[in-house]
Amino acid sequence: MFMKKLEMSRFLTLRVRVVVTLSRNLAVVERPTIIYKEKGNVIQCKNALAMSSSQHLHLLARVFSMSVQPPTKKFCSRMKIATHNGSFHCDEVLACYLLRRLPEYKDAEIVRTRNPELIDSADIVVDVGGVFDASKKRFDHHQRTFSDTMNSLNPYKKWTTKLSSAGLIYCHFGQRIVADILELKEDDPVTGIIFDKVYENFVEEIDAIDNGVNQYDGEPKYHISTTISSRVGNLNPLWNEDNVDEMVCITLFNQLWIPDPIRLSILEEWRGLRDSALSEKSGIPGCIFVHASGFIGGNDTYEGVLQMAKLSLKQQQSQ
Repeated sequence: MFMKKLEMSRFLTLRVRVVVTLSRNLAVVERPTIIYKEKGNVIQCKNALAMSSSQHLHLLARVFSMSVQPPTKKFCSRMKIATHNGSFHCDEVLACYLLRRLPEYKDAEIVRTRNPELIDSADIVVDVGGVFDASKKRFDHHQRTFSDTMNSLNPYKKWTTKLSSAGLIYCHFGQRIVADILELKEDDPVTGIIFDKVYENFVEEIDAIDNGVNQYDGEPKYHISTTISSRVGNLNPLWNEDNVDEMVCITLFNQLWIPDPIRLSILEEWRGLRDSALSEKSGIPGCIFVHASGFIGGNDTYEGVLQMAKLSLKQQQSQ
């Protein structure tokens, strides 16, 4: 009986010693003495080896009640990049890719939406929302008042092509991205040279195409339909199709029965406006938007869309 008690006592003492090794606040002082300190509280027990099992248990209970706290759950929410839903365009695709090259956005969730609440809750927004404010990480270029270029945002740069969301992100984050890829410092002269070359030979094209900026005045002798913007566009279904086979690159031209010459853009004074501002300007309720280039617009109802189209045709035909 005595041996069992002694074994139990040693077992409990060893458990105390294990606790001692796991906690910086627990120290064994002079073999028979155990001292525990926690937030000003002190437990001191002399002649620990002579303690009974119940005394050891009581000490352990006091030690653990003071030192062991339930683990704190750490919730790691992912950063969110918001962009528009619907058809993909090359500019927001590139903008999202560029952002995910940055450490803070490399695991970010891309939220495709036009819901204002979801847009407002995102950490950064590209190509949707009607706001350009770099300090708030909002990078849309569709608003009527937007006319920024690389030169207007950075006078040391020569390019005057209106920026798309890709150009906006590249303008604000491109130096960091290039430096990271090249494993150079941001202020390294080589980083600056490559930044300029990438914009001039890659990003500017996407800005221009998305904003409908022609390469030159006059009629082209031929059309190029294999640009990056075109290739992204070809992955989208047509407006009257539910989906598209990504492997098919042939368009059935006999189905495209509306020829370009009879197309008219939406009225100039409506372009770039949205929601209530557009409805007030046009006198048509339920307006959603008109693209800054005038090639497309939207309304909540079929009747509203039809009225927008008729009014655009009527006013432009009378001019």
